[in-house]
Amino acid sequence: MNPDELSGALLRARTAAEAAGELLRDYQLRLSGLKIDSKSSSVDLVSEADVEAEKQIVQSLRNAVPGAGFIGEESTEARDDSADFHWVIDPLDGTSNYLAGLPIWAVSIGLVDSAMRPLCGVVHAPLMSKTWTALDGGGAQINGSRMSVRTQPVGGGWRN
Repeated sequence: MNPDELSGALLRARTAAEAAGELLRDYQLRLSGLKIDSKSSSVDLVSEADVEAEKQIVQSLRNAVPGAGFIGEESTEARDDSADFHWVIDPLDGTSNYLAGLPIWAVSIGLVDSAMRPLCGVVHAPLMSKTWTALDGGGAQINGSRMSVRTQPVGGGWRN
């Protein structure tokens, strides 16, 4: 995948994450009527909001990278191990916070190659008004501003 295709994939993922964030925001306004189930344990929850958000993301990304498969947290799409690329989707990262009405939850989407190496990704936290993006070889951004690794400790020194 060339750099322009990868940038285009990241843009599509960001758009899909933002749209799913809006859907989830709407669902969170009516939590009392939300259908909630457990998966592997009583604290591993899934709601109809998770499932619907994943379906929307898959639909939005279906043609973004031709032939790409999907690996979803809620498994709404069968995994295709023969695909050269996979979208990895956690439509509602922080379901317990979400269901408690807390703002600390996000939509997470990444694109990986056949060896599961990350190529690009987005984490969109709508209620925190933050969107992180990263592109293989292109660095990371938060809300469109380039991020960097701090080389010096804050305040001139480390404190215990």
